[in-house]
Amino acid sequence: MIQLHRYREVQEFKNQVEPLLSKNEILHNLALGILYSLNENSKPNFMGVILKNNRAVLVLLQTHPQQIILSQIQQLTERELSEAAELLQEIEVPGLVGERQTVLYLSQKLADLKNQEASLKMDQRIYRLDKVKKAADADGVLVKARLEHLPLVTEWVQEFMDIIGEPVSKEQAVKTGEAFIKAERLFLWEMNGKYVSTANAARPTAHNITINFVYTP
Repeated sequence: MIQLHRYREVQEFKNQVEPLLSKNEILHNLALGILYSLNENSKPNFMGVILKNNRAVLVLLQTHPQQIILSQIQQLTERELSEAAELLQEIEVPGLVGERQTVLYLSQKLADLKNQEASLKMDQRIYRLDKVKKAADADGVLVKARLEHLPLVTEWVQEFMDIIGEPVSKEQAVKTGEAFIKAERLFLWEMNGKYVSTANAARPTAHNITINFVYTP
């Protein structure tokens, strides 16, 4: 039997789903990273699980207005996914991020049920780094970004967002860059006194961290 259970309290949701997600940190790094950033005063758009025979098989977390993170704990049949799609009609689903085949199937089912069209916005993979076989040959040094670098970081944030097709205003770029810098996880690559590239360490979990905003102008 497929059921949808919705959570209202962040801590209760954390207590229920963190042990499930932590069994595969790399696969569920997006949901876990965001989950760890939430506190008791946080107000996510949606928190819930799809249950099969009273056991969680899909975890749903939405903190972004345009997407719900869908973490698959257990494989479901197409029939079960169709039942899940019918239950998800109860909530507003602007988009889904998760395992490709499951998200594509659910998105299409939801679109059919609502007489809408589904489209693929991102087609990405998760790459796992286990060890470095050989140190890279490099001329330069890695520098932690500081507030004095904010004008440059702002410029690069805008360029990066333009390239990926999600342009932002300068004001938003400033806020994003400042947040990166204050979190002390944004780094610049310096060569011959000039900054040439950047990368950001984001969403730390117990044993992993995600590298994003990798940009070389």
